[in-house]
Amino acid sequence: MLASGPVVSVPVVYTGVVKSAKDLSTLVCPSLYKTPEWRERLRAAAEEAGSDPDQVALRETDRSDNSEGLYARQTVPRHCGNHCLSLRNCFS
Repeated sequence: MLASGPVVSVPVVYTGVVKSAKDLSTLVCPSLYKTPEWRERLRAAAEEAGSDPDQVALRETDRSDNSEGLYARQTVPRHCGNHCLSLRNCFS
């Protein structure tokens, strides 16, 4: 049903049992959607749009290269189980 629409699944970074919060935190990794040049491209796009690149790049944008957080799902046979979304402390 959603295959032809703009909705996409989140990437699966781990499948298995996580035994501790520390183990879960090790799954936060660099964002899959930011290139090494994203900062320079953001500044260039801000300038091209007539915006202040310092305002956009330094004050309005999360500067981390890490993903925003983790979406965890517990599954049991034939049921969807529990869900949890964990965001980095510095992500707003």
